Amino acid sequence: MRIAGRFRYDAAPEVVYALFTHRDALLHAVVGLQSLEELGPDRWAASIRVGLGGFALRYEGTVAITHRDPPHGFKLQIAAATDGGGAEVAADLRFLPDGSGCVVAYDADFRFHGAQRLQPALARGLVDFFLRGMKEHLERPRRNRKEHG
Repeated sequence: MRIAGRFRYDAAPEVVYALFTHRDALLHAVVGLQSLEELGPDRWAASIRVGLGGFALRYEGTVAITHRDPPHGFKLQIAAATDGGGAEVAADLRFLPDGSGCVVAYDADFRFHGAQRLQPALARGLVDFFLRGMKEHLERPRRNRKEHG
């Protein structure tokens, strides 16, 4: 299933690109991501825990950044599996100047194994959580500077 869209950030494309390729920001923004252990440049082993109510699944997989073109774009690949299924995401992210800010244009292909009826809502929810998480991570240092400055 393909999902495409745009999300605006109040920072220059170079800043947003650096954010999206930073390990700590990825940990903050990917739903349920608990750990990233470096396997090599731009490639990490990932542990993901996703829960609904009192039920939780633990996924093991990889997160990789490929086809870097700083600060214009890159591809993000996530693959995770558990006993009951899994998911693969291949996303093309582009960082477009927009006045004093940046628009992140994304085109993502989601492949879920299991939970067939939930796929469209789940995919859109995951993308929204990720993009908003990145925005929160971007804004966090600004808030801290204002509070402590």
